[in-house]
Amino acid sequence: MADFKEEIKETYEVLGKENISCLISLFNEMDGKPPCVNKKRYRANNPDQISILDYLEQSAHLITTKAIEAKQFYHLRPYAIPLIREQKAQKLLQLMCKIYECFAVFYKERLDESVTRDEILKTVDVPDEEALEALSYFQDTHSVQGSWGKGFPYEEGSHINISEDVILKESFLEVLTDYYRWHFINQNDENSKDHIKKEISPPKIKIEDKKTGRPSLKEKINAAYEFLKKEGSIDYSKTLKSHTEIIQKTVQALNPEITDTAGMAHEAIRRAVGENFKTDKTNL
Repeated sequence: MADFKEEIKETYEVLGKENISCLISLFNEMDGKPPCVNKKRYRANNPDQISILDYLEQSAHLITTKAIEAKQFYHLRPYAIPLIREQKAQKLLQLMCKIYECFAVFYKERLDESVTRDEILKTVDVPDEEALEALSYFQDTHSVQGSWGKGFPYEEGSHINISEDVILKESFLEVLTDYYRWHFINQNDENSKDHIKKEISPPKIKIEDKKTGRPSLKEKINAAYEFLKKEGSIDYSKTLKSHTEIIQKTVQALNPEITDTAGMAHEAIRRAVGENFKTDKTNL
């Protein structure tokens, strides 16, 4: 079984010491259920990290802001955990990998039926508090949950519907490092190529777009489709319409600033990737 150490190491190097140190600092400050830290308080206490925090949230998408009782809190996304080389974080990662293995077993047994948090807790031999913390991170992970029940995982009796995607991956580390390849490793390679091209590139004339209204999500939908195709998550025996939900969720997973599915109805997806879908299906 692959350990994906090279992908983790390369992403660590791409991000650099300052960004990693900020992630470690945030992780050590996290508290609560789910773990989080007051955004304004943390920024006020660490003004030297403000530009780094903005990069980690808006560009790297390794942290996210969520509102709790009208206040904003920083949360670490699961993709940050393997990059934090501290014992507590590595122990958390091992537990998440174990739970992911259980998700695959549950999916094969239940398919579309939900699984309660208590059923999941029984599968891991750790204190409930540790297991619940690990479970809370799966909400921001692509290719894991089909739907997230209200109050999951902290409310008693809460449940989750597990995605078919969990049986397509070798391990949870593969899910996390897929994200690294998409956002950091491949992007870093492209940036290196762009740097070489800049000297011979002709100047570009900026053409202003006078259109108003909601911006098109075509490029993001296409990127999500290509990502799913690379993962083997597009089933060409089915219609494009049957992939609407997984494409929507992948767009949101790859672009955390997108919080709803507006602009991603089936018709928008058909316009964005319909021809590619037909071509790929024909070329099988």
